[in-house]
Amino acid sequence: MYFTQIKYGVGKISKIDITETTPTITDVVNGLGSTFNLRFHGNDLYFTQNNATLSKVDVTESTPAIVDVLTVDNGENTLSDIIIVGNDIYISIRIDFFDGAIVKHPISTLSIDDDFAMNHSIKFYPNPTNDFIQVSGLIKGEKFVVYDVLGAEVFDGVVSVDGKIDVRKLTDETYFLKMNNHGAIKFIKK
Repeated sequence: MYFTQIKYGVGKISKIDITETTPTITDVVNGLGSTFNLRFHGNDLYFTQNNATLSKVDVTESTPAIVDVLTVDNGENTLSDIIIVGNDIYISIRIDFFDGAIVKHPISTLSIDDDFAMNHSIKFYPNPTNDFIQVSGLIKGEKFVVYDVLGAEVFDGVVSVDGKIDVRKLTDETYFLKMNNHGAIKFIKK
């Protein structure tokens, strides 16, 4: 059984095997914010932090690394719950005291592959950016899609070898750039 603990504003995820004769609590991840909404998808444990960030960890790793998947960072919206059905994640977002929304997205579009660029010798820079993302190391032109923090498609296109992606028309916030069938790279438009 996995559960959260919060003490003095610092959260952690722990586990306990309740079938053991003498159950022992084992910490899985420490140093989190206020942590809620634990949900599994395969080996990935998804959770919300501080009502603003959807994160995940692979619980099979000996030292699980926290991967921030989605952030609602404008100070007004909050992530109030998540539910996973199949390969879709449903995110309940409270917009203000009276309004809210439930957003459905495939989990694959929300996964960030930080190793993608390193494993493929592809570089994305600068990050943050205010006008263009330079892409170098491509062998051929590739299709891309840019998603907002809620996983909604913002625009798509094709980037050429050593080409640039024009992001000048985007509002200042966090986005995800997905190349073909690879994971997404997080970037910030400032």
